[in-house]
This record gives sequence, C-alpha cells and structure tokens, in this order.
Amino acid sequence: MKDVLLMKYHDVGTDSLNGKRHFHDKELEILQIISGDGVMMIKDKLYPLSQGTVFFVCGRDAHYSSPQNPGGYIRNKIVFSEKLLLSLCECLGCTSVLEGLFYNGGCAVKLSSEDERAIDKCFLAVSEAISDGSDIGSMRFASELMRLICTATAKKDVAVSCIKNKISDVIDYINRNLDKKLSLDSVARSTFVSKYYLCHTFKSTVGMTVIEYITLSRISRAKQLLAQTEDSISDISVAVGFDNFAYFSKVFREYEGTTPGAFRKASQGVNS
Repeated sequence: MKDVLLMKYHDVGTDSLNGKRHFHDKELEILQIISGDGVMMIKDKLYPLSQGTVFFVCGRDAHYSSPQNPGGYIRNKIVFSEKLLLSLCECLGCTSVLEGLFYNGGCAVKLSSEDERAIDKCFLAVSEAISDGSDIGSMRFASELMRLICTATAKKDVAVSCIKNKISDVIDYINRNLDKKLSLDSVARSTFVSKYYLCHTFKSTVGMTVIEYITLSRISRAKQLLAQTEDSISDISVAVGFDNFAYFSKVFREYEGTTPGAFRKASQGVNS
C-alpha cells in the first residue's frame, strides 16, 4: 500500500530513529506505547513516554522518542501519507480531526485499559489489511485507520500534558537560539541552572548530552530548511549555527551519510 510508509505492530527494542530528531514531510505518524518509559519530543514540547499513551505527530514537526529501557520498549507505529487521511476526512466531513490531533504541535492522549486494547486491535487490523494488499484490504485499512483515530479523538479530554520543568526550559532556549553560539556555560547561564545540574539532569531526562542535542537539533533544522526552502546551503549553515560551511558539511555527512546538496536533491521527492 503506497500511502503507508511504515507499519510496525508490537515492535520491540529501539530503532535507528530513537533519540534522533527527525521529520518526514507530507506524512503523519501515530505511535501507541504498549510498554516502556522515557520521553517523547514533538516540535519543541517534551512529553512523558509511558504505557497507555498514543501520540499523533505531523511529520513536518521534528520529533523523536527516547526510551530509558530499550529492551522493554514495545510500540505500535504507523507512518502514512497526509494526503490519504485528508481525503478520507473530506469524504466523511471531519477535517477538523486533523487540526485537533496532528497539527499545532501534535497531541498525546492517555488511554484507559479498555481503549488501549481497542486501539491495539485497530493497529493489528490495519497491519493485516496492509498485508492483504487487495481492494478489500484497502477498504478495511481505511475503515480501521478511521476507527483508531475516532477512538482517540473521543478521549482528547484526557490529553497528556507536556513536561514543564527546568529541562523543558533548556530545550526551549536551545531551539530558539540555534543560530547563536551555544555552549554548556552559555546555556546554563541563560536558563539559570548550574552546569553540573544541566549536564547530569539533561542526559537522564532526554537521553543525550546537551551538546549532542544541540548538534542533532541543528542538523534537523537544516534538513527542514533544505527540504522546504530555496535558501542557499551556505545561508542555511549560518541559520542553524555553523560559522564554517566546510564544518557544517562535514557534520551533516557524519549524521546523515550524505552531503547537504545531495539531501536537498533527494528531498524534492521524498523527505527523510
């Protein structure tokens, strides 16, 4: 089914995108946590990653999950075409669903045990429908996807609040200042925390060091600008905090396995 980019049912352990800010333009993602704990970031908001939570993500918003215990991390996940859901919602006259769940920074919903089982069954049915590959399978896929979304929409009144603490303040500060020179000292000073607290608490909360987060955020922002704007690559390197274009290209290749120019060409068709 060409409109489905990724489908995983009861997937166990980490994958290459855990702990790595990424985006996938023109696509939507639904992630149900079966077991595990940690954090989930959508755009600039940090959420607790815990059993019974289902996340709705607009692929244009950079996001990542960081489970604390990879071996105990089990989830259902589907990434599919935004155009597909838009056409389904237009047919049913419920386009507001997109606005409420996916747009404006996404959404996290805490499920009751009963709703957890219901959405898990929807994920299983969606997986089986995709494997079917027939016209009937496509109809079943559309039906089960909408059932899943409607079940979650009915529970939006129990939306999970994003984490509000010193670390979320640090994340907000970093994301607002990626174009500036950032160091442990400057971040600690600007967010009124000690350098010791910043180093230890940030990594235990987010799953990576402050410097790793800054670099990943810069590369993620650069990828979005490369894919979504016509700005020159040298201007983009400055916009995400790299004074030296050669160093920007070197770091970009280290993280993405390709050059900024090659990434831009590839992203004209499909974004990572």
